Amino acid sequence: GEWMHLTVIIDREANEVRLSINFADPISLSMDKNLAGATLDSPLDLVVGQDGTGAYTAYLKCSMDDFIIFDGAFEAEDLAALLEYYSSK
Repeated sequence: GEWMHLTVIIDREANEVRLSINFADPISLSMDKNLAGATLDSPLDLVVGQDGTGAYTAYLKCSMDDFIIFDGAFEAEDLAALLEYYSSK
């Protein structure tokens, strides 16, 4: 397999999700109305590739090296800083 960088930016004010693959300019998608009030605040553990309950038998099949969640605004400059950081490794 080949490594790729995936950045997901959730902009609640604009009601959109922006996706960037390998630090390319993000594409914008409208956030589904059912996700508008969604939050990561939960008594359940955050489980990547599952819903946190372990009730489902399907899991995300991949390998991850770094997984980072930022709490706050994420702008184009932040994406550029990540590109610079990972390009120097």
